[in-house]
Amino acid sequence: MLLILAGMVRSGSTLSYQIANELVGDEGNSRRVRLMPDGAISSPDWHIVKTHRYRPEFLNEIQKGRVRVVTTIRDPRDSTVSIMTLRQTTPFDKAFDRVIASMNAQALWEENVTDGLFVHRYEDFHKNISSLVWTVSMALGGVELEQDEIERIAEKFSYENNKEKAYKYANIQADYTFPKHMQDGVVGKWKTKLTRKQQARFNEPWIARWMEEHGYA
Repeated sequence: MLLILAGMVRSGSTLSYQIANELVGDEGNSRRVRLMPDGAISSPDWHIVKTHRYRPEFLNEIQKGRVRVVTTIRDPRDSTVSIMTLRQTTPFDKAFDRVIASMNAQALWEENVTDGLFVHRYEDFHKNISSLVWTVSMALGGVELEQDEIERIAEKFSYENNKEKAYKYANIQADYTFPKHMQDGVVGKWKTKLTRKQQARFNEPWIARWMEEHGYA
């Protein structure tokens, strides 16, 4: 069985990856699709991978119920600001293009997967990680969790605890353990960080339509 964590860039997909591994009790998953072991899909055990891309090669297996997908999404304006802040040298246009590509991938997942797709908004879980734990557990076939277990996992991967872990392992530079990967998680930062001209780029028809459909109008 395979669980794909296909979040938008800077949307908390790494957090969902951490939670999924905790739920299946295995931190040794390959993480990257191309490094997935042979037989992962047909195995009765769950294997977890993470991607920001749309992966049509898994559609048949999704239809068979052997692959499920969790996508985390975020206000594309905040995602853009987050990319610019992460590298500090990334210009708006480059960050914007990355986010738009990520939105396109998200749209393709939603268009082509009817069953086995779980979508969760960053804005709905960044201060309530328990809700993301619940979503991931449902994707894993409804892993039975008591409320105290949900809260334990949410606390383990809270912003504060993940930040502390990031500094502890900073010299490893794995992409979820270096400090810069985790920012402040503030929602609506784009209002003060993007110029009016930059904000206007998100008024392009299909972008505006996507934002409205996902509650970001």
